[in-house]
Amino acid sequence: MPIFEGGYRNMNKTPFLLLLAIGMLPSMAMASEVTAGNVGEVAVASTPPTSTGGARAFVKTDGVRTGQPACARLPRFVINLNTPEGPAQLSLVLSAKLSGLKVAISGTGLCPDNDSESISNIKITP
Repeated sequence: MPIFEGGYRNMNKTPFLLLLAIGMLPSMAMASEVTAGNVGEVAVASTPPTSTGGARAFVKTDGVRTGQPACARLPRFVINLNTPEGPAQLSLVLSAKLSGLKVAISGTGLCPDNDSESISNIKITP
C-alpha cells in the first residue's frame, strides 16, 4: 500500500515526525536576529591550521539584536571562511558596508568560536 493513502504504515510515522518537529523548535528559537543596521566593524582573522578555527571574519552591526544565545558573549557574528558559504557571506557584508546599505543578519544559534554566533542568513536592505 502506498504511504500517502493512510493506514497502519502512516500511523507509525506520524508520532515520530511530530516529535521530530517539536524537538527542533528549541534550537530554532535560540538563533538570534539583527534588524537592519549599518555594518560596523569587520575584521578578518586566522588561526594556525592545527586549530579548529582557521580563517574567519567577525562582523558587528548597529542594528538591534534579539534572541542572542548564551554562548554569544560578544556583540558580533562570526563567518567561517573555510566553508563554501563563508566567502559569499563576507562578500555580502563588505558590499553592504562599501555601498552604505544596511544588513539584516540571522544567526544559527551556534557559537563555533566560543563567543560569537555564526551567521545563517544575510539580507541587504536599502
